[in-house]
Amino acid sequence: MNMTTLDDTFLPLTANLISSFGKSLTFVVATDSYDPATGSNTVSESTSVVKGVLSAYSSRFIDGDLIQNGDLKALIAAQGLTFTPTVGQRVEFNSQKWRIVAIASLYSGDEIAGYRLQLRR
Repeated sequence: MNMTTLDDTFLPLTANLISSFGKSLTFVVATDSYDPATGSNTVSESTSVVKGVLSAYSSRFIDGDLIQNGDLKALIAAQGLTFTPTVGQRVEFNSQKWRIVAIASLYSGDEIAGYRLQLRR
């Protein structure tokens, strides 16, 4: 992938802004591992704390199906992430448990600058 001058500027800027103004979100990251000797899969979970900017959806976008009342948008920077967000992944903050129901990758040139996540309780 090619980096552009804008990538060199905007990728770190995105990460810095979210880090400065964001809220701590705890992502529960599941990892599958296969043991060929036993033929079994093992799923282990770890957590990763990431800063994110949260906002509610405008009522004009809530259709009761794709976007439901109470859903939130979360914006997280891709730079420095040790995992890739996935649909169904758990996210916790303010002692509340949420699930990712939709993901949009936000690009700067060829590189992913961040992710816009739709969260639902």
